Amino acid sequence: LDQALMLFPARGQYRATILAFRSTVLAEMGSYAEAAASVAEMHQLAEALGEEWLQAYVWWSQAELASYQGDRELTVRAVSGVLQHKAAWFDETPGVEFLAQAADFLDRVGEHGLATEYLERARRRSSGFERVVRVYESTVLGRSGPPAEAEAVITATLASVPAGRGHAGP
Repeated sequence: LDQALMLFPARGQYRATILAFRSTVLAEMGSYAEAAASVAEMHQLAEALGEEWLQAYVWWSQAELASYQGDRELTVRAVSGVLQHKAAWFDETPGVEFLAQAADFLDRVGEHGLATEYLERARRRSSGFERVVRVYESTVLGRSGPPAEAEAVITATLASVPAGRGHAGP
């Protein structure tokens, strides 16, 4: 990802997209300072470019990072920040993925009620994108719900994989 960043101009939306992936990887690895630097650069780019969808993705990345850091208040604020920048992207597949992933973020910081609400919103809109919603649902259930329900969701998801695919990805 760092090599890919060198290929894009310093002020472009593609750079911001790569920074979003970079912040995810770094947050998952526990490299929070580096992830925060990626989010900060994304924020600068979003401000400069004035793209509503990019503002939403900055907040989305911030919510993810804050959840990994256990910052309940910032996670809730960042999830709300995404919703303040809804645009056409929200009415499409990325909006469903955001709702499902936000449930994971919120559950991770102990906001179980809000997590359930977001997961339900994702489920209602999941037609054609059920697997991704189920992955986040099983994560939330595995962490905070009945483990047997999480296992049932995982089993059902794996059973729905077409022959020869080998995974439950989108």
